[in-house]
Amino acid sequence: MSDETTTTTNETEDKGLLSTGSEENQDTTSEDKGLLSGEGDGGKDKAAEDNQSTESEEGEKESSNAPEKYEDFKVPEGFTFSEEALGEYKNLAKELDLSQEKAQKLVDYQVKLMQKQRDNLDEFAKKEAETWKAETRKAFSEKEIADAVRGFKSAPQDVQNMLAACGFDNHKSFVEFFMHVGKSIKEDKFETGKPSADKNKSAASVLYPELN
Repeated sequence: MSDETTTTTNETEDKGLLSTGSEENQDTTSEDKGLLSGEGDGGKDKAAEDNQSTESEEGEKESSNAPEKYEDFKVPEGFTFSEEALGEYKNLAKELDLSQEKAQKLVDYQVKLMQKQRDNLDEFAKKEAETWKAETRKAFSEKEIADAVRGFKSAPQDVQNMLAACGFDNHKSFVEFFMHVGKSIKEDKFETGKPSADKNKSAASVLYPELN
């Protein structure tokens, strides 16, 4: 009985060990197979990804929104862009793959900002000119301002336009300068009704007074 039990136990232990060993071998084989299978699948996945990437790149090239060459952008009359700035913008729009329509929208937005800045500058200049005018009226009399107006009108038209556009025709310093000019013009002006001392002189006596 004891011998039978021992034999059975040994067989069971032997069987258990062998079974375990067999399972380990099977697991190892399975794991090896799994690794090999995984590696093989990975290779297939890599190839599939490469194919998808190539197809995606080709699709992007085919679906490019940017034109080969941008047409001239439309801007309101009075607005201009330098050729250098325009060239840089076209390169950037090309890099961002912007269509002609979207690139034009950005140009429109830039023009809108420039118009807003110009309006703000005009408003600031207008307020500043009003402040200068008030200060100038306090500093000079109406007669002095009239002299300044006379001197201002003696300046070339383009100078008058430039100073008036900037509001400098109200600035105290410019008014004072043209006031002196106006006074000098007034003093040099011939009085009407008085006979000229040179009226009866000959052309020779005027040209050569030392001969008189």
